[in-house]
Amino acid sequence: MESSPEVVNIERVDDIPLLLAQMKKMEIASLLDAHFPVKISEDGLFQFRAQ
Repeated sequence: MESSPEVVNIERVDDIPLLLAQMKKMEIASLLDAHFPVKISEDGLFQFRAQ
C-alpha cells in the first residue's frame, strides 16, 4: 500500500482584522473623539474644531 504525501495548505492572515479588533477593544475611537472633536456643518461636511 502506497502512502500519498501529505499536503499542507498555509493561508496568510493579514494583520488588519487583528488590529481593528484590538483598537475596538481598547476603545480608541472614543479617545480620538475626546481629543479631536468634530462638528458637522449644515451642509453635511465635517469640521475639526481647534482647541
